[in-house]
Amino acid sequence: MKILDVISWLPEKELSIGKIEEIVTSLNNGEHREDGYLLEMNLPKDFSNNVINASEELISEGRKVCYLLKDCSVIAVVGYK
Repeated sequence: MKILDVISWLPEKELSIGKIEEIVTSLNNGEHREDGYLLEMNLPKDFSNNVINASEELISEGRKVCYLLKDCSVIAVVGYK
């Protein structure tokens, strides 16, 4: 997985783009994290229009999309190839 784009709903000082990339990469590699993060490859059940819009934008640019969740809420949409 090569991460190309990250659309996050958290402030940079709370969770940086670099940290999001690190978390997504480790979860994608099968490493388990104890801090409540989950990686979904399909659109989660509970999502907002912002999540759909971000997903559609990345898909229209030829990216595959995954979702980073924290405590069952989408906190970032990640475009990769």
